[in-house]
Amino acid sequence: MVRSSNRHRWITRFLFTKRMKMDAIIITDLFKGNQVEEMRHWLDNESPYYDDQTWERHETGMMKKTCPELDMYHIFSIDKAREVFDVPNLLPTFATLNWYETNANYPVHKDTDPVEFTIMYNYYSESGWNMNVNGREIVLADEEALAYEGQQTDHGRLQNPGGVTVALYFNYARPDN
Repeated sequence: MVRSSNRHRWITRFLFTKRMKMDAIIITDLFKGNQVEEMRHWLDNESPYYDDQTWERHETGMMKKTCPELDMYHIFSIDKAREVFDVPNLLPTFATLNWYETNANYPVHKDTDPVEFTIMYNYYSESGWNMNVNGREIVLADEEALAYEGQQTDHGRLQNPGGVTVALYFNYARPDN
C-alpha cells in the first residue's frame, strides 16, 4: 500500500513499470479546498438516507444512488485517476453514493465491465472503513480514498463494525473497454 504524496506519481509509475500487481493506493487529497467544503455541504444535506425513489435499496441493506452532483465530482476526479492509474486517456464510467448501516459482509470479488478502475472515497464512517484488498485489510479514515484496479484486484468490504458509512464510488475504464 502506498500513500499519496508529492512523490506519489513516481511511486505509481514504478509500480506499473515493473509490472507489479497494483494492490491499492490510499489517496489523501482526492478533493481539495473549496471542493471539499462544497462536498461536505452537499453530502450533509444529501444524507442521511431517506426511503424515497432517489435511493436504491440492495438486499445487503446498503442503499445506493446516482445524481448530477455526484457526476460533477466524478469529473473533478478524472485527472487524479489518470495520474494514479497511469492511463492518460482514462474515461469516467459511472459513480454511486453508497450508504451502509448494517452489519452485512460484502464478499471479495473482481469487477466486470464497465468498471476497470475504481476510486472509493470514504466520506464518513462511524467505525472506520475496512476493506479487504488481495487478502490484506486496509482501513480508511474519513475523507480518504482507495484506488484499485477492480478487474485485477480481489476486493470487498470486511464486516461492518457497526454504525453508518457514507462512501462515493468513482469508476473508470479505458476507451477500448
